[in-house]
This record gives sequence, structure tokens and C-alpha cells, in this order.
Amino acid sequence: MKNNKVFVPPVVRSALANSGLLFLGFQLDDWNFRIMFRAILDQEGGRGRRSRYAHVAAQIDPEEGRILEPLRARKYLESYFQQEAAISIYWGSPEDFARDLLERWEGRS
Repeated sequence: MKNNKVFVPPVVRSALANSGLLFLGFQLDDWNFRIMFRAILDQEGGRGRRSRYAHVAAQIDPEEGRILEPLRARKYLESYFQQEAAISIYWGSPEDFARDLLERWEGRS
């Protein structure tokens, strides 16, 4: 399999490995997200460098009808992303996340 790292500029690779990550607007179970997520995990420096930063994903609850067992899916996603990449999941829309973040920022004094 060809190494696709050559398609990602070095400055982007460095930012992915040396900063906190915030995932907004992705379904964590979406195939495209999973491919991108795996590429991020495979960056040089791996878990050791990523563990120095907080990472968050804003995620809408798994939908009834789309997912057979939404509660079980939610628990699985929390466990997987916490163990695999130390990513905390915020359960809510990106708008809810931004609103809560702003409230916390303004109330931090």
C-alpha cells in the first residue's frame, strides 16, 4: 500500500501531531470520518505526542432508527475514542458545544 503522507503538507502533519484537536460536524461512525481519523492516528509521534493535548469531538446522539441500539453505540463510541486517541466526546450539536464553550469562557474569572 502506498504511503499517503506525501499528500499532506508537512505543516499540516505537524499541526495534527502537535496541537489539540476539535472535531465538529462529523458523525463518528461515518466511513469518511473514520478514514480521516485513522490517518490522524497514524501521524508520526502517535499517541505520545497527542496525549499532551486535550481533544474533543462534538457528537450528536446516535439516532433511533439509524442505529439499532443507540445507547450501546454511544457507550462504544465513548470507550473507543477515549482509549484509542484520548478524545473526549461532547454529546450535542456543534452549536450546543460552541454555546457551552462560550458560557464557560465568559464565566472563567
